[in-house]
Amino acid sequence: RTTEAQVVRLWWSQLELLLVDLSSMKLHMLVASLAVAEGFLPPTEYGFRDFVQDFGRGYEVGTPEYALREGVFQERLDSILAHNADPAKGWKRGVNKFADMTHEEFKSSGSLGYNKALARHLAAQEDVFTEAEPELTGEPISSLPQEFDWRSK
Repeated sequence: RTTEAQVVRLWWSQLELLLVDLSSMKLHMLVASLAVAEGFLPPTEYGFRDFVQDFGRGYEVGTPEYALREGVFQERLDSILAHNADPAKGWKRGVNKFADMTHEEFKSSGSLGYNKALARHLAAQEDVFTEAEPELTGEPISSLPQEFDWRSK
């Protein structure tokens, strides 16, 4: 015969397992959502016209610029789809606003986070890494009262 205390203990243990499963699921959902936060996973039928519309590009069909950007985008898309089709990969790639840029354009855009030219320029300036002494103004500390009660003001 099962006592009420045993039922309660069993119920709590089952609830704890459920909560662990839910927190694990939430973590997986969070990781999955972060993986696609900056870009999105393209369907296999996604094309350059979709990209132009999704990212507000103003390329005119038939121009050399359109043909160049379409070619660059298609190379990127093929690479993304091949990567995502590989089950050995532990993460997914997605299309983002840089998908129509050449590698050189992307490097020079400053979007890589570290800019060697800017770092050299800043390092050449002597005062960039030195902290200036703050200029003190007002009365000397010795002239201030020992105690002050804001309630009396």
